[in-house]
Amino acid sequence: MRNVFNTPTKEDIKKAEEEKKLLDQKVKQVAEAARAMLASSDFAKYKETVREAREDMIKLMKLHSGDDPLKFAFFAKSCLSKIDAWDMLSEEIEKDARKDKHAS
Repeated sequence: MRNVFNTPTKEDIKKAEEEKKLLDQKVKQVAEAARAMLASSDFAKYKETVREAREDMIKLMKLHSGDDPLKFAFFAKSCLSKIDAWDMLSEEIEKDARKDKHAS
């Protein structure tokens, strides 16, 4: 392991530049894959299905809101966890689609 306080050698600088180029290429590939996914009809269908499922879950939570408070709390937490997972998936793909535009 190289001492971080030493002045980098020419080899160190070259290696760091090569590693950065490889990383930039990987980020670009991730962004391209994410954009392709967002543009696909499968992803559009997924988002529509998630929207419908979210609405159904909210209706179901409203329907059961008068149940035993403890049971309802666990049920609502389960529903919200599913909704959160769906949201995170979509948000991460959308974030990845924008990544190479911010890499430098």
